[in-house]
Amino acid sequence: MDTYTYGSLDTSRSEIRLVTIEPGQFSQDLRCQLHHASLQSKPQYDALSYTWGDLHPVKTVWMSNKTFAIRENLEMALRHLRLVDSCRTMWIDAICINQDDVSERNEQVRRMRYIYGSAVEVIAWIGPEVRGTKLAFEFMRRFANKTQDDAIEIIGAWTYDKDADLMDAMADLIFQEYWSRVWIVQEVVLAHSLKILVGNCSIDWPTFDTVLAAYSCTQAEARQGILGSSLRYQSSSVVALKAFSPLVLSMTRRQGYECSSVEDYIQILPFWRGRGASDPRDNLFALYGLLDLCEANIDFSSHIDYRMSKKEAYIDFVRLGQGCRRPLNAPLTILCLREPIQKDNELPSWVPDFAASNVYFLEDSLFRSTSALTCSHDLVPPFRCTRAWRLEPTYTIQGDVLIAKGFQLAGVCQLGQACKSAWLNPVTRSLGREEPSFSLHSKAWQVFRSWAGLALSKKSTCGTNEADLREIFALFWSHICSDASETFAEEIKLPSLENACKIATDFAIADAHIDALEQYVESVSPSDADDFGHFFGMWEMITARRRFAVTNSGIFILVPAETEESDLICVLLGSDIPIVLRNVDAHYIFVGACFVDGYMDGKAVDEMEEGKHPVDQFEIH
Repeated sequence: MDTYTYGSLDTSRSEIRLVTIEPGQFSQDLRCQLHHASLQSKPQYDALSYTWGDLHPVKTVWMSNKTFAIRENLEMALRHLRLVDSCRTMWIDAICINQDDVSERNEQVRRMRYIYGSAVEVIAWIGPEVRGTKLAFEFMRRFANKTQDDAIEIIGAWTYDKDADLMDAMADLIFQEYWSRVWIVQEVVLAHSLKILVGNCSIDWPTFDTVLAAYSCTQAEARQGILGSSLRYQSSSVVALKAFSPLVLSMTRRQGYECSSVEDYIQILPFWRGRGASDPRDNLFALYGLLDLCEANIDFSSHIDYRMSKKEAYIDFVRLGQGCRRPLNAPLTILCLREPIQKDNELPSWVPDFAASNVYFLEDSLFRSTSALTCSHDLVPPFRCTRAWRLEPTYTIQGDVLIAKGFQLAGVCQLGQACKSAWLNPVTRSLGREEPSFSLHSKAWQVFRSWAGLALSKKSTCGTNEADLREIFALFWSHICSDASETFAEEIKLPSLENACKIATDFAIADAHIDALEQYVESVSPSDADDFGHFFGMWEMITARRRFAVTNSGIFILVPAETEESDLICVLLGSDIPIVLRNVDAHYIFVGACFVDGYMDGKAVDEMEEGKHPVDQFEIH
C-alpha cells in the first residue's frame, strides 16, 4: 500500500492543511482527506487540543486513499469525533504538520496561535470514558447557565460518606494526563469557543469552568475526597502537580487577552515548567504565542526554531527580555527559576532548565509573584529588591556567558543545617485537605531549633542582645511565611504568624523537645493552634532544599541548600531577588536565589546609591 506524502505549503498565502474526516460508524475504518487552505480566506474548521500519548502502538488510517500512521490516542479521538452522516473538517497538529520537515514545523508552529484563535471551536479531547465519566458530566451539566455560587453551595456540602462516587468521578476527570500538557495553555486560552470531550460525553467550557472555579474556591471535605481518591493511583507529589493543572489553566483562560504585559504570562512559567512536552524546547515555545498577545516590539513566535538546541533556545529566551516594547521590569529575575541542582549539566549555571519537572513548585512560591497561581490583574511581585522601575538593567550574553552589572551585598559566614526535602506534603495543605490543626515532623523541629541556635550565636558579633535577636529571628520567618501565604491566597494575618513564630522560637531557644511544643499547642485555643499549623505549614514549604544562614555583617538569610561558606550574596541590576554567586577561577557560578532580611524592597539600592555597595561587573558561566 502507498503511504501518504505531504505536498509543500505556500507560506506566502499563510497556508495550512486541514483534514476532513469522512462520515462513518464508530468501528469502521477511518477515512480522511487532507487539503490546503489559506488562513487569509478564513476557512471554517474545528481545532483539536489533545495529548499525543505513547508512540506505540501505531494505528493506520486512510488519508486521501493512502495509508497514514497515527498514535493510538489520536485514533481513538478521531473515532469519537467522526460524524455518522456528514464530514467534519479539523486542524490536528500531528496530521496537518509534516513533523519530519523542520522548516515547515517551524513555520506552522509559529502560526498556531492564529490557527487556534481562528477555529470555529476548539475541542479538548481528554481521553476515552472511564468509570464515573457519565456521572461527572451529568453533575456538571446541572450548572449550565448557573453561577459559581450555585456550584459552591452544592460542592461545599459534599462529604465522602455520601458523595464518594461523585468525588471519585471528578478525580478521574481532573487527574487525566491531558491537563499536564504544556501546549494546552495556548490552545485553551486562545479558543473563542471551547468544548471538553471525554469519550462520548461533552460539555461546554463555561459550564465546566463554573464547576472548576467552585471546586477551587471550596475549602471543604470535597477537596479532601477528590484529592484522596487520586492518591489511590499516584504519589502525593505527582497528584499535587496534576491537581493544580486544570485550576491554573482555568484562571489563565479567564485572564486571557486582558493581560497587559509579557510579565503577566511569564509568571505562568514556574507552574508549567517540565510539564507534558516530549521536546524540551516546547516548554518555552508553547507559551510564545501568548507572549505575542501583549508584546508589539518582539515577535516571540518568530524565535520558535527547532534547529536550535535546547540550550540555545533557553539562552535566547533570557536574551529576549531586554528587547520588549516595555522592557521587563526585572528581566533577570527569571534566572531565579533555576533549580539549585539541575540534571542538565550542559546548561550554563545561570540558565533555568524549563524542561525539568519541579515537584516542589509550591515551595518555590517564595520567589514568585503573589498572583502567579491566581492570575489576578494586580500583578505586583512580592519583592522589588532593585526597585527595577528606576534602574536600567544592564546585561549582555556572549555565548554561554552572562555578563551583568550588580553589586555585592555581603558574604555568607555561617550556614545552618540544610533542608533537602519537604517534611510534609505542602500541596495537600494548600488545597484545603483536612488535617490536624498542628502537625510537625520531628526532624523539621530539630532543624528549626538548630537555626534558632545559630541566630542567637551571632549576638556577640552583632552587638545585639538575646531578646532582640529572638525578635529578629521570629520576624524573619513570619515575614517570609506571610509572603508565601499571599501567593496561595491563604487568609493568614501577619500578627498571627508573628505570634506563633515568637512562641516557637522561645521553645527552640530553650532546646525543648517537640513533645513540649505539641503539648503547648494542645492547651491553647483552636484558633491559636491553627496559627501554629499555618506557620509551620508555610515554614516547611519555603525551607525545602534551603538553609538558614548568617552573613559576615550579621544579616539573616535563607539560601539554597547547596550554598557554601564564602559564597557571595549579590544583587544584579535587573533582578527583583538577591542571588548567591560563587567565585570560581576568576568568574562566577550562579547558585540560586535567596531571601535577605530587610533587603527585599529596595534597601540594597538605597545603600548602593549612598556609595556603600560599588557597582561591579559579574561574568557568570
